Amino acid sequence: MGYVMSIWIWVAVGVGAFLALGLLTAIAVAALLGRIAENISSLLEHEEWTTAPMTQEKAVSDELTVRRTARAGRARQIRK
Repeated sequence: MGYVMSIWIWVAVGVGAFLALGLLTAIAVAALLGRIAENISSLLEHEEWTTAPMTQEKAVSDELTVRRTARAGRARQIRK
């Protein structure tokens, strides 16, 4: 008649196949996303963003300079 496998062996085989298929799919997706990221990063221009002046900081600095100049002008007018 032949050897009959128990139900638990079939469950173990199914779980193992499911895990192996999931692992292979995850590796394939990771490789694909890695290739895409590599291509996108080569398209982007690399800038020295750390040395670029902050635009908001520059605007605040200019505004403070204008205020100080206006105050100094008013102070001169008051002293006269």
